[in-house]
Amino acid sequence: ESKARKISEHFVENIHVLASEPSMALYRLQEHNRRSINGVIEGKLIMVNCGEQLSGTVYDCDNDLEALESLKSSAQTFSYIKERLDSIIKCRQNLLMREIRKDSSMEF
Repeated sequence: ESKARKISEHFVENIHVLASEPSMALYRLQEHNRRSINGVIEGKLIMVNCGEQLSGTVYDCDNDLEALESLKSSAQTFSYIKERLDSIIKCRQNLLMREIRKDSSMEF
């Protein structure tokens, strides 16, 4: 309650000063602007910096998404490569088994 009373008294005082002394009111407005402008500029610089960082992050995410989509589209190629590798492994195993059989039949 006392806080509200102080605020209203200060408001009434400012209105009275503005009504009776325009130059004093303008001086107070100018002082308020001078004191608060640094904080406003600082906040703007922070927002610009955050915006730049956000733009960079969005760009990176878009590139990552494109890379993932290209991997999805190449799944068929990877499947073909896997089949070919499996086939090569089986052929190699068959060759090894033939060599083992050949070596074991020569021993007798």
